Amino acid sequence: MTALLAILLPLKLFQEYALHVARWFDGFTAVEAVQAIWDALLPLG
Repeated sequence: MTALLAILLPLKLFQEYALHVARWFDGFTAVEAVQAIWDALLPLG
């Protein structure tokens, strides 16, 4: 359980930073964000 928290807590803190402090995702709708992630992971061409 402690190891799981040690992995998940930094990820959650990064998410909170990206959403609320850096506001990296303010220009995205939810659908656009999923499409951008999809395109980054599975580039076509």
